[in-house]
Amino acid sequence: RDAAQIILRCGSFLSPENTRKTLRYVLKEGVNNGFDGLFMPIVSLWDYFRVTGDEALLRQTWEDVRACLAKVEPLYDQERCLLRVERSTSNDAFPESETGGYALSTEIYYYAALCAAAGIQKHMGLPAEEDLPYGQRAECVLQSIRQKYWNAGVGFFTSGPQGSPSYAQGFWETSGQEAALWSKFGVASAQQRESILSRLKNVAWSEHGIVLFPYRQDRNHFTNASWSVYSAGFAQAMARENRANDLWALICQQVRIAVVYRTFYEVLDTDTGRCWRWPDQTWHAAGFISVILYGVLGLDYGGEGLSFHPCVPEELRDMTLDGLVWHDAVLRIEVQGWGQKKCVLLDDAAVDTIPTQIHGAHCIRLRMTRH
Repeated sequence: RDAAQIILRCGSFLSPENTRKTLRYVLKEGVNNGFDGLFMPIVSLWDYFRVTGDEALLRQTWEDVRACLAKVEPLYDQERCLLRVERSTSNDAFPESETGGYALSTEIYYYAALCAAAGIQKHMGLPAEEDLPYGQRAECVLQSIRQKYWNAGVGFFTSGPQGSPSYAQGFWETSGQEAALWSKFGVASAQQRESILSRLKNVAWSEHGIVLFPYRQDRNHFTNASWSVYSAGFAQAMARENRANDLWALICQQVRIAVVYRTFYEVLDTDTGRCWRWPDQTWHAAGFISVILYGVLGLDYGGEGLSFHPCVPEELRDMTLDGLVWHDAVLRIEVQGWGQKKCVLLDDAAVDTIPTQIHGAHCIRLRMTRH
């Protein structure tokens, strides 16, 4: 799970060769440290392909993809179109009976794994599975998530579906909310995105970070704690809603940790701001980088290419990011000014997207509305 999250958030852009090696390992031999680890690598494999275009790895690991999904098939509830897993993707320590046996974040990542499998299958020209049609299953799970977890009364997706204590009492769980917001999964609508961000400050925001399980009173390394890895979806949503002040506050919270402790801890106590367990966490460093990539620079990508929807706080005006890998190219990103996007230049030519066919070194200039 942890390695898959690193890849999903920034690994493919920064180190494709190490990402490739990691994916080969985790898909074939890796040790699972959370239930979602059974299918999280599939999500990251497809994401890696969309960034690099590495078809060879898809073919080498296709049987592993099928085996991973087959392992969780006995837990699929045909009637609910959900996977019977009560723990969220951020929790490998205690039961979450309040989810009614169906944790939001795990459902979203399962849906994403099915989409990834269907995408790989289609790209390689393989026949659809008769016993488990991945694309059809993915659509069924997505509709179930949208219909059963959105609670209009509280204005966000609850950690459990309709009929669960979580839905009835309006419980927020951060890793699920973040996944719902992140555009690469396409769960939340624009209206839902705005609602979630509006509710964030009253429900799960703290001076020191977004609380992972704000409704729980017990204390451990998950509750009364913030895990900075689950930030990309919030940062991207803040950028899309032009909430530059909120985005800057989110960045400052994580910079503070890095400056004070000179490393990225896994656990930050949201009451005191003290980091107290597991330093040197690569996946939490990846979480911070993802705030810059998906929030400040507004990265988005798919079949049409790489696009930018930046929201640059004034404090980060004229920033530069070098060494971003995109297929066979290496990009230097230069921000000119701050605020919202005015236009994107690829080597001085205005573009909407950066195509997958480019090669070598290129400069991307993001001209902003304020200077």
